Amino acid sequence: MNIVPLAADSLGVRSMATYVECGETRLLIDPGAALGASRFGLPPAEAEWEALRRANDRIAAYAERAGAKLGAVAQPLRAALTGRTTSPGIFEVLAVLGKAESLARIGDQSVTQA
Repeated sequence: MNIVPLAADSLGVRSMATYVECGETRLLIDPGAALGASRFGLPPAEAEWEALRRANDRIAAYAERAGAKLGAVAQPLRAALTGRTTSPGIFEVLAVLGKAESLARIGDQSVTQA
């Protein structure tokens, strides 16, 4: 069994993203990362944004290794979050909107069957 922590508080971002490989089974657990809470009302420093970019790049690479295709969800997610077909990177959009707003926008696009 191979267990790889992909991003964590100690690696500069808030995340528990972990890749697990056991034989032919590959699993990506909690594949997300976010910036920590703002301190003293200040925006994140460039080093924090860079840590987030590195974490998201690493998560995306391991998602592909696990067989998850980011492209299959990125475009519909982009449309739900921004209402457009083009935008900055999906991870950046999620980071700027924050968890609550991102979930609210996704929820607004949800369809229930009667």
